[in-house]
Amino acid sequence: MPIVTKSTFADVRAGDGFTTGHNALVREGTELGDDVLVGTNSVIDGETTVGSHVSLQTNVYVPRDRRCRVRRGSRRRCVGDRR
Repeated sequence: MPIVTKSTFADVRAGDGFTTGHNALVREGTELGDDVLVGTNSVIDGETTVGSHVSLQTNVYVPRDRRCRVRRGSRRRCVGDRR
């Protein structure tokens, strides 16, 4: 039987309906909106904001300091945080 790992650090804030696939990793300081999917083997590297209704599919890497949101026309996009 394979080992399934899902890691979410303690200071991650997730909305309702947060779901992950196998071997997903969500690092510290991440904020996730409602109905967010983080797919199998995906990594959110921390200090990142993911808006509601975003689906990050299999093998996705999101570097630190990014914002992911749904834009008009249901297109999903991650952009650099220009603080």
